[in-house]
Amino acid sequence: MDPIAISLVKKPARPGLVLLVFILAVAALTAFIRLAQAEETVAEVSLAGGNGAGCVLVDGGLRCWGTASSTGTGSSSELPIPAWASGLQTGVAGVSLGSGFGCAALDSGAVKCWGYNNMGQLGDGSSAASLLPVSVIGLPAGARQVASGYTHA
Repeated sequence: MDPIAISLVKKPARPGLVLLVFILAVAALTAFIRLAQAEETVAEVSLAGGNGAGCVLVDGGLRCWGTASSTGTGSSSELPIPAWASGLQTGVAGVSLGSGFGCAALDSGAVKCWGYNNMGQLGDGSSAASLLPVSVIGLPAGARQVASGYTHA
Protein backbone atom coordinates (compact mmCIF):
# COMPACT_ATOMS: atom_id res chain seq x y z
CA MET A 1 0.00 0.00 0.00
CA ASP A 2 1.17 3.47 -0.80
CA PRO A 3 2.42 5.40 2.35
CA ILE A 4 0.27 8.43 1.46
CA ALA A 5 -2.87 6.30 1.24
CA ILE A 6 -2.16 4.80 4.65
CA SER A 7 -2.16 8.22 6.33
CA LEU A 8 -5.60 9.04 4.88
CA VAL A 9 -7.28 5.95 6.31
CA LYS A 10 -9.36 6.84 9.41
CA LYS A 11 -8.95 4.81 12.51
CA PRO A 12 -12.20 3.91 14.29
CA ALA A 13 -12.98 6.14 17.32
CA ARG A 14 -12.59 4.57 20.72
CA PRO A 15 -16.06 4.15 22.31
CA GLY A 16 -14.74 5.05 25.78
CA LEU A 17 -13.36 8.36 24.54
CA VAL A 18 -16.62 9.23 22.78
CA LEU A 19 -18.57 8.51 25.96
CA LEU A 20 -16.16 10.63 28.04
CA VAL A 21 -16.49 13.58 25.65
CA PHE A 22 -20.31 13.23 25.73
CA ILE A 23 -20.38 13.17 29.56
CA LEU A 24 -18.11 16.25 29.76
CA ALA A 25 -20.31 18.11 27.26
CA VAL A 26 -23.47 17.31 29.26
CA ALA A 27 -21.77 18.41 32.52
CA ALA A 28 -20.64 21.69 30.93
CA LEU A 29 -24.14 22.36 29.57
CA THR A 30 -25.71 21.61 32.96
CA ALA A 31 -23.27 24.00 34.69
CA PHE A 32 -24.04 26.71 32.13
CA ILE A 33 -27.80 26.33 32.64
CA ARG A 34 -27.41 26.53 36.45
CA LEU A 35 -25.26 29.64 36.12
CA ALA A 36 -27.81 31.28 33.81
CA GLN A 37 -30.63 30.46 36.24
CA ALA A 38 -28.64 31.85 39.20
CA GLU A 39 -28.06 35.13 37.38
CA GLU A 40 -31.80 35.50 36.83
CA THR A 41 -32.53 35.28 40.57
CA VAL A 42 -33.40 38.71 41.92
CA ALA A 43 -33.86 39.47 45.60
CA GLU A 44 -36.91 41.45 46.65
CA VAL A 45 -35.59 44.45 48.59
CA SER A 46 -37.30 47.30 50.51
CA LEU A 47 -35.73 50.05 52.59
CA ALA A 48 -37.13 52.10 55.46
CA GLY A 49 -35.60 55.07 57.22
CA GLY A 50 -36.57 56.72 60.46
CA ASN A 51 -35.12 59.20 62.92
CA GLY A 52 -31.63 57.76 63.48
CA ALA A 53 -32.19 54.28 62.06
CA GLY A 54 -32.66 52.28 58.93
CA CYS A 55 -33.99 48.86 57.98
CA VAL A 56 -33.65 46.70 54.90
CA LEU A 57 -36.15 43.99 54.02
CA VAL A 58 -34.60 41.33 51.78
CA ASP A 59 -36.64 38.32 50.65
CA GLY A 60 -38.85 38.45 53.75
CA GLY A 61 -36.09 38.94 56.36
CA LEU A 62 -35.60 42.22 58.24
CA ARG A 63 -32.23 43.73 59.24
CA CYS A 64 -31.94 47.09 61.01
CA TRP A 65 -29.21 49.45 62.22
CA GLY A 66 -28.92 52.74 64.07
CA THR A 67 -30.32 53.87 67.41
CA ALA A 68 -31.10 51.01 69.77
CA SER A 69 -34.80 51.83 70.13
CA SER A 70 -35.41 51.62 66.38
CA THR A 71 -33.69 48.35 65.47
CA GLY A 72 -35.96 45.70 67.03
CA THR A 73 -32.91 43.55 67.76
CA GLY A 74 -33.15 43.68 71.54
CA SER A 75 -29.81 45.48 71.71
CA SER A 76 -29.53 48.45 74.06
CA SER A 77 -26.57 49.79 72.06
CA GLU A 78 -26.48 51.62 68.76
CA LEU A 79 -25.81 49.29 65.84
CA PRO A 80 -23.45 50.61 63.15
CA ILE A 81 -24.20 47.67 60.81
CA PRO A 82 -27.44 45.83 59.98
CA ALA A 83 -28.51 43.07 62.39
CA TRP A 84 -31.54 40.77 62.33
CA ALA A 85 -34.64 42.21 63.98
CA SER A 86 -35.60 39.68 66.63
CA GLY A 87 -37.96 37.00 65.29
CA LEU A 88 -38.21 38.71 61.90
CA GLN A 89 -35.67 36.73 59.87
CA THR A 90 -38.49 35.46 57.65
CA GLY A 91 -42.12 36.21 56.95
CA VAL A 92 -41.98 40.03 56.79
CA ALA A 93 -44.08 41.73 54.10
CA GLY A 94 -43.35 45.41 54.87
CA VAL A 95 -41.55 47.73 57.25
CA SER A 96 -41.81 51.35 58.37
CA LEU A 97 -39.86 53.45 60.86
CA GLY A 98 -40.92 56.49 62.84
CA SER A 99 -39.07 58.52 65.44
CA GLY A 100 -37.53 55.96 67.79
CA PHE A 101 -39.79 53.06 66.81
CA GLY A 102 -40.52 50.72 63.94
CA CYS A 103 -43.24 48.38 62.73
CA ALA A 104 -43.34 45.37 60.43
CA ALA A 105 -46.31 43.89 58.59
CA LEU A 106 -45.97 40.11 58.48
CA ASP A 107 -46.94 37.64 55.76
CA SER A 108 -49.42 36.20 58.28
CA GLY A 109 -51.33 39.52 58.32
CA ALA A 110 -50.18 40.44 61.83
CA VAL A 111 -48.17 43.59 62.69
CA LYS A 112 -45.30 43.83 65.18
CA CYS A 113 -43.74 47.06 66.49
CA TRP A 114 -40.75 47.95 68.69
CA GLY A 115 -39.11 51.00 70.23
CA TYR A 116 -40.45 54.02 72.10
CA ASN A 117 -44.05 53.80 73.23
CA ASN A 118 -44.69 56.91 75.33
CA MET A 119 -47.59 57.84 73.00
CA GLY A 120 -48.81 54.30 72.30
CA GLN A 121 -46.75 53.97 69.09
CA LEU A 122 -46.42 50.20 69.46
CA GLY A 123 -50.14 49.51 69.54
CA ASP A 124 -49.86 46.91 72.28
CA GLY A 125 -52.18 48.67 74.73
CA SER A 126 -49.37 49.92 76.95
CA SER A 127 -46.99 52.86 77.11
CA ALA A 128 -43.93 50.72 77.88
CA ALA A 129 -41.06 50.86 75.41
CA SER A 130 -39.77 47.60 73.96
CA LEU A 131 -36.42 46.81 72.31
CA LEU A 132 -38.03 43.66 70.89
CA PRO A 133 -40.98 43.45 68.48
CA VAL A 134 -44.40 43.17 70.21
CA SER A 135 -47.71 42.29 68.62
CA VAL A 136 -50.09 45.10 67.73
CA ILE A 137 -53.57 44.35 69.11
CA GLY A 138 -57.01 45.16 67.73
CA LEU A 139 -56.20 45.17 64.00
CA PRO A 140 -58.38 43.37 61.49
CA ALA A 141 -56.73 40.29 60.02
CA GLY A 142 -54.71 40.56 56.84
CA ALA A 143 -52.49 43.66 57.18
CA ARG A 144 -49.96 43.73 54.30
CA GLN A 145 -48.42 47.17 54.76
CA VAL A 146 -47.62 49.53 57.58
CA ALA A 147 -46.79 53.25 57.63
CA SER A 148 -45.26 55.34 60.40
CA GLY A 149 -45.30 59.01 61.23
CA TYR A 150 -43.24 60.90 63.75
CA THR A 151 -44.98 59.44 66.81
CA HIS A 152 -47.59 57.08 65.41
CA ALA A 153 -48.02 54.09 63.09
